Amino acid sequence: MPKITSSIDLRAAIVALEIKQKQEETSLKEGFYLAYQEIQPVQIIKSSVKKLIDSNDLKDDLINAPIGMAVGYVSKSLFEGETHSPARKLLGTALVFGVTNLITKKPEFLKVVKEGFMHLFRNSAVEEETDASIDEKKEVPEEQRL
Repeated sequence: MPKITSSIDLRAAIVALEIKQKQEETSLKEGFYLAYQEIQPVQIIKSSVKKLIDSNDLKDDLINAPIGMAVGYVSKSLFEGETHSPARKLLGTALVFGVTNLITKKPEFLKVVKEGFMHLFRNSAVEEETDASIDEKKEVPEEQRL
């Protein structure tokens, strides 16, 4: 700050400091108001919900959980069948939880299983078509093929 030698310079310095003080006071009040708004419970809940909605993990979990449960129950019904054995039912329930957790936590496992089934069904379809064409050739007499 320059040296003040006259009353005019003193008055100018006082006015400049008062302006600076008002600006800092306004800035401080705005910062306090924003901080107050951020710590209100409604704002905390709002921001938490927004973070959850924006999270990709939650979206993946919401998609994978029902798929995992469905696959778990299908595997349980295939495992148990029409049995009335308590041990088999208990193992079926454990199978539901295991499959559901596996698919929910490791969705890439579901993709691998799906690809395996698709490969299995494609190979079965190709084999059936090949078997059907071989059977057709066997059934048609030699004279009719010409």
